[in-house]
Amino acid sequence: MTVHEARYEASAQNCFASAAPASHCHFSASAMPYSRSRVPAHMDKSKRCATLLGLWALAGIGGISPTAKAVSAASPSICSRLAAQMSRSPATVVKDQTVPKMLPWIVSALPHAAEGEPVYRFLAPKWHLPLSPAIESLPGTDLYMASTILGSADCLNGMFVEWKPGGILRVLGWPRIPTDACSRTGVWGSLAMVLGQPAYIEYGSLDPTNLDSVVVIAPWTGKDWGPPCPVSIRFSYGYDVTLLYCGPAKAVCNAARKVAPEVQRRYEAYSARFIEAFNNGIPFPKFQFRGPLDAKDRALVARARRLGIPTNVTPGSGAAPAYMRNLNPGATEYFPLPLEGKLYLGAADHKAYPNSSWPEWLFFVFEPPTARSRQLVPLAVITVQRGTTGVKSIEARNESAPPDESARLPMH
Repeated sequence: MTVHEARYEASAQNCFASAAPASHCHFSASAMPYSRSRVPAHMDKSKRCATLLGLWALAGIGGISPTAKAVSAASPSICSRLAAQMSRSPATVVKDQTVPKMLPWIVSALPHAAEGEPVYRFLAPKWHLPLSPAIESLPGTDLYMASTILGSADCLNGMFVEWKPGGILRVLGWPRIPTDACSRTGVWGSLAMVLGQPAYIEYGSLDPTNLDSVVVIAPWTGKDWGPPCPVSIRFSYGYDVTLLYCGPAKAVCNAARKVAPEVQRRYEAYSARFIEAFNNGIPFPKFQFRGPLDAKDRALVARARRLGIPTNVTPGSGAAPAYMRNLNPGATEYFPLPLEGKLYLGAADHKAYPNSSWPEWLFFVFEPPTARSRQLVPLAVITVQRGTTGVKSIEARNESAPPDESARLPMH
C-alpha cells in the first residue's frame, strides 16, 4: 500500500481532498426531475473547493465563539431550536460527534435497496439514471428519496417523491441548498428527522483534521421544502499521550512526551496537504517540524530513510511489539528533533489500514544515525490520541444566504 492509500481515509472529510478536475455528476435541471442544477460537465479546483466553501459561507463561519451558544430570533427556525437544545446537552453532543448520529435531535434515514420498496414500482418509470437507486423514507411520512452515487467526485444524485399506497406519485423539487453533495468534497446528504420534523440535511467537515462540522437543514413543510438554515458545531480537543516504549534515557522520553501532541498536529496537517497535492497534481509538500532543513538536516533524514524503522523497536524483547503491526513504511516522515539541547531523529507514521488496529499513529525518537550506522537505535515510541473534551460552539443562522466567497474562512 502506498502513502496515498494510507492517507485516503482522511480525504472523506477534507474539503480540498478532491481538488483535481473531475466529472461533475448532476444532470440538467431542465431535462430531469431529479436533478439539482445545471452545472459544467467538469469541476475544476475552484469549483470543487467552492462547494464546501459555499456550505461554510451558508453557515456564516468567520470566527469561533468562546462558549457554546445558539443564535435565536423572535420566531426561531428549526436551526435555532436545534442549536439551543444541543447547547443544553453538550455531553451528548460530544458523545455522538458526527452529524448523522446526533441522537436524539437528528435521526438520519437508512437507505434500502429499491427493489424491496413498494414505491419503486411507481418511481421506476421516472428514474433515468444508469444505476439502480437506494431509497430512503421517513416513518410517519409519505416522503421518499431515491438516490445513487455518480461521477468521479462521488456525487449524490437523486429525486424526491411523495407517495401514499394506492395514491399517485408526486415528484418534488430539490431543496434550495446552494451546495453539491459529493463525498470527495466532504459534503453528504440524506433525509432525516430533525427535532421530530421531516427534513433533508447536508453536512460536511469544517476541518479535515478534526470533527468540527456544519449541517444545513431544509425542513419539509408538508407541501414543499422550507428555507434551509445551517448549524455549525465546533469542539475543543485534548491529547492523550501514551509512552509505548522508553529506552534507558528516561529524560529523552519525558521530553518527547511534551512535544508529541505538536508532532501529531503537524503530521495530520501535512497529511491533509499531501492529499490536496496528490488530487490536484501539484508537487507534494515536505514535512517540517521546526522549519526548513539545512544541508546537515537533509543528510540526517536521508540516512534515516536508507535505514528505515527497525522491525523491532524494543531491543532485547524478542518478537516485535503488536503496535508495530500494519505500519506503513511509505508514509514515514523523518525529521531532526531537538530535545533538551541535543539533536535526535524523530519519525512519524500512520498505520497502513486506518482503524484496523490501535494505535493508528506512532511517533518515534531515535539516536541520530551516522554514516556508519547499520540500523536506527530507538529511544522512545509514543502514540497520541486526540479526543473531544467539550463543545466550543454551536451556532445557528435562521436564514440561508448565498455563498460569500470573499468571507474569511478557516483554510487548513
